[in-house]
Amino acid sequence: VEEGWFHGGHEGPPCSTWSSVLFAPGGPKAVRDRQHPWGLPDLSPGDYLRLQGGTWLLLVAFAIAEGLILTAATNSLEHSKDRGCEPFPAMWITPELLELEKIVHPERKLPSKRVDFHQCMFGGPAKKGTTVLTNCRSTEEFEEAQCNHARGGHPAMLEGKFQGKFRTTSAQFYPQRMNEALARMHLSEMLSDTRKRPMREIAKRTPLQKKLIDLYPWAQEERSKTKGELAQTGRTPSKMM
Repeated sequence: VEEGWFHGGHEGPPCSTWSSVLFAPGGPKAVRDRQHPWGLPDLSPGDYLRLQGGTWLLLVAFAIAEGLILTAATNSLEHSKDRGCEPFPAMWITPELLELEKIVHPERKLPSKRVDFHQCMFGGPAKKGTTVLTNCRSTEEFEEAQCNHARGGHPAMLEGKFQGKFRTTSAQFYPQRMNEALARMHLSEMLSDTRKRPMREIAKRTPLQKKLIDLYPWAQEERSKTKGELAQTGRTPSKMM
């Protein structure tokens, strides 16, 4: 990314540790709140591991986004829409996100902007208020994707289990029409860029990437030790580990 190999990219860090559903009874407990977006104090070992996994993936997404913007590439970052009230946490109010939002390539000068929309308008199984931060200019499809369904027109997705899985699981995946809209948004901007890639000069390490290293200096060395920790949350390590 730092060498400018990519014309554009999209980040969709998991919202499983940020979701407002975690404050409802009958499911996993909340590990963040609005006053503690990076983690509640006194979490159990299993909940702490869940928190750290979500935080790590989010910060990696921030670093990739920053690298793309600084190499004049297109970028979009998606996450759940901020509910704007206590006790619900939101990625969108963190200092790290606000810092990322200000970054602009010195030559291409594509400022990032937020667009709120509802995934049901792209064929999603629930209304699901969503925000995308992007430096692409053609965002009309998302701006127009505002729910116009009648009250009660969405299935009850947010509570309980079905076939052993929480009903929110199906809402973790983008609707196909939303994927296509993201592709069109990026492609329209990419076609206006005539820069040769990769870039001749390699970018310096960015502030957010440095923060990743400061927060997780031994990430590579400790990766092989996480199998037992994953067992605490009932998950199994992937084949990549």
